[in-house]
Amino acid sequence: MVLGIIKRSIGTNNRDVLSQPYKSLVRLILDYAVPVWSPYLIKDIVALEEVQRRDSLLGVSQKRGEMSYEHRSSLLKRQTLEKRREFSCLVQCYKIVFGVEHLWGGVK
Repeated sequence: MVLGIIKRSIGTNNRDVLSQPYKSLVRLILDYAVPVWSPYLIKDIVALEEVQRRDSLLGVSQKRGEMSYEHRSSLLKRQTLEKRREFSCLVQCYKIVFGVEHLWGGVK
């Protein structure tokens, strides 16, 4: 839904212009609370990744099948959402292990 709003309201094919609203509106929602709720079911992972796949089509002005998702992601300089989730979980583990943040969310 948010992708459609971005597409209709911006109305340009410029990668840089389309990238900023995606990062600030859509990816923020997809990355929310990842250390707590990290999807492990394949269907959930595929559903989340599909959102970024659709946005990458908008970002490079391509139709499905014209260019691979990996190539589009490299052109847009984006990591897959799975890689972002892994990194976020590792950062959270580091904070807990080294006492930067406690399990109940409080900061030292």
